[in-house]
Order: sequence, then C-alpha cells, then structure tokens
Amino acid sequence: MGRREGLRSRAVEERNETEAPAPQAAAVAVGQVSARARRSLVLRLGWTALGLGFVALGAVGVVVPGLPTTPFLLLAAACFARGSARLEAWLLSDPVFGPLIRQFREHRTVPRRAKVLALVMMWGFVAYALGPGMPEGRVIPRVVVALAALAGTLYLTSLRSAPRGEPSGGP
Repeated sequence: MGRREGLRSRAVEERNETEAPAPQAAAVAVGQVSARARRSLVLRLGWTALGLGFVALGAVGVVVPGLPTTPFLLLAAACFARGSARLEAWLLSDPVFGPLIRQFREHRTVPRRAKVLALVMMWGFVAYALGPGMPEGRVIPRVVVALAALAGTLYLTSLRSAPRGEPSGGP
C-alpha cells in the first residue's frame, strides 16, 4: 500500500468515526443507488425534458403567428429550475427573454405591451377557432376553447403590468 492510499484510508476511517452513519445508509450496499437518489434523478430528467419541450414550443411560437413564446419560456425556466441549473442559466442569459423571465420571477409583472399583444393574438385565434376554424356541430370543443381562453385572459389580466422603463417584451 502506497503513502497516498494509506493517507486516504486513514482519512476515511477518521471521517467514519466522527460521523454517525445514517440509518438508511447501513441498508444500502456499496455501489447500489438508493431508491431516493434514483427517483431524484428521474424527476430531474423529467423536469428537464418538460423544460426542453416548452423551449421547443416557444421556438415554434417565434415563427408561428398567434402562438405565444414568452409563456412557454417562463414554463421552461420553472422546469429548468427543478431539473437543470445549466439550462436555466442558459435561458436566463438570453438577451431577449432573460430579462423578461427575471422580471416575472422577481416582481410577478408582465410588460403591458406583452399583455396586450398576447390578448389580441389569443382572442383573434379563439374567434377563428369558434367560428370558421371548427366544423359545424362541435359544441364540446368550442366550449373547451372558450373556457381555456377565458382562463388565460383572467390569469393574464390578474398579473400586474411592469412599470415603464422595464423590459418591454419579446416576440
């Protein structure tokens, strides 16, 4: 046994003597991953995958009129906060959407321009969906669309508007 290995094993022995072993640690054999750690990894991967899905929807929203971008990126940031600090930092460092996300997190405010734009576009597409965009006789889908639009409108209008001089909103 070399000098380095001897020092390492002595340090491990000292640490083991001073720290009381956790009750669960005794039941887990060396090299096995605990169920809690496995569940934590699965949850983090799930949150990260969900966040990436919201980023993809936000990217589609940049080029498809009527599909909002910012709400999807807000959701992505929330998912990344639980799943991937690196991806959260990447999203917050974006020059267009980073300030909006930070503003929403810190103050729960949305720029007035973004609110108006979101409401106009949402209700424009809702009007199309309730009118010529949906086949005749489809009552349940029309009710669902109308209720979803009403819920989105109530939530958006319940948020405070950002004071002037704050970021004015992205696409």
